[in-house]
Amino acid sequence: MDFINTQDDGGWTAMVWAAELGHTEIVSLLLNHGADPNICDNDNNTVLHWSTLHSNGLEIITMLLQAGTDCNVQNVEGDTPLHIACRHSITRLCIALIANGADLMVKNKADELPYDCIPHEDSECARTVGFNMQMRSFRPLGLRSRIICDDIANGREARPIQVVRNEQKLLCVNGVGVEQNGRGDLLAASGSEGSAAAATAAVNHDESDEIMLPDLKYIKKSIILQNCTPIDYRVAQMRICSCMDGCISSQCQCTEASGQNWYTAEGRLCADFNFEDPVPIFECNDVCGCNKVSCRNRVVQNGIRIPLQVFECNDTTKGWGVRTLVHVPKGAFVSEYIGEILSNTEADRRTDDSYCFDLENGHCIDANYFGNVSRFYNHSCEPNIVSVRVFFEHQDYRFPKIAFFACRDIEAGEELCFDYGDTFWLFKNRHLSCKCLTTSCRYASAKPDGAEGVATPGSVVLLPTTVSLSSALQQVAEVGAATNSSNLRNGHAA
Repeated sequence: MDFINTQDDGGWTAMVWAAELGHTEIVSLLLNHGADPNICDNDNNTVLHWSTLHSNGLEIITMLLQAGTDCNVQNVEGDTPLHIACRHSITRLCIALIANGADLMVKNKADELPYDCIPHEDSECARTVGFNMQMRSFRPLGLRSRIICDDIANGREARPIQVVRNEQKLLCVNGVGVEQNGRGDLLAASGSEGSAAAATAAVNHDESDEIMLPDLKYIKKSIILQNCTPIDYRVAQMRICSCMDGCISSQCQCTEASGQNWYTAEGRLCADFNFEDPVPIFECNDVCGCNKVSCRNRVVQNGIRIPLQVFECNDTTKGWGVRTLVHVPKGAFVSEYIGEILSNTEADRRTDDSYCFDLENGHCIDANYFGNVSRFYNHSCEPNIVSVRVFFEHQDYRFPKIAFFACRDIEAGEELCFDYGDTFWLFKNRHLSCKCLTTSCRYASAKPDGAEGVATPGSVVLLPTTVSLSSALQQVAEVGAATNSSNLRNGHAA
């Protein structure tokens, strides 16, 4: 029922219109039928922004929050729903948002915290929000984060993808609680000058120690910049259907190429899909005669629909990771691996192959400079997402889309990880150690020289799990006979 989330020219969905006009029953009906409350309009507002702006009572906002709506999304002006509620001094709405995780330390483009937007400092709203800010300052160490980018996708995805950094907020200096505010200043809880001085002496925030966010050009479709074998887009080489039944029958030419239609009515992979050895999936394409709205064989091409967040890992050696902000059921599509399509010859000329995903057939996808959120996925020996080869823009077998699907139920807040594969570890375990910390971790051994290494998107080559270990061993033998040193990338010698 993707049509339930259809947007108009301004990016408004049916639920935004219903909420803006105060139609509580319609909002409830839409939510019960799977409407997505986290879709952003052209100004990056969600339905929660509009509901807060018009303040048609708490009922709609309560429903939205209970449905898992992200209350920290920032619009083009940097305002969260809490900024709007504070600007209108609506105390009840502020309490509801704060109780559901609204961040009190997010600043908008005018460099204003939500509290700064309250027009009267002596109002009930100011006292309530101010009290909650004081209470939040005494939360245990490690429970707070700071948004450093409101949308790394720059509006290219259906919902913004925030980047958050861990921020130390409460320290203990000589038995005195000391808070670090949003600007990095230190505030002694006791208010004494001596305590503040001790805190200043004890803590020296150095931004140079922070993990830098990579200079990534965010794109939604893989590109070709360098010399590469051209992709065959000829329609004559494609299977095309003209189904009238939503492409659910065995008569569909596209699903026949996949063996069957592997998608459910909810757009998830079927229960009998083999996640251990996934088959390629051929989705319907723009040349097909089926109805694009009702077709059940179009999922990956609809893009990311799950709210995601890039975050700084607690273990700083892992760098950045990606987590889901909502529950993700098994079989749901998460994202596509996007980047620059290269031939292996061109990739061999590059000094950094850390983000190359091997397509086999002599090509790879490099997400080092151009990519999307999938660039930040870490490795796990117990992955919760797997890669599946998918075709829809063309059917050139050399250039599949790499789509990630949930291979089990994933809880809100859980990091998304996939298995980099045995071939990767065959070469890299001599220099890196796995940090997944799972009970079945296979590669936790330290580097031979005693130094620590870690498999992260910032330091490894991403490999598909389909490359066999025996094949890799054979390649090693062949390379060893040919040369004494080689640049190993994606399980083959360059």
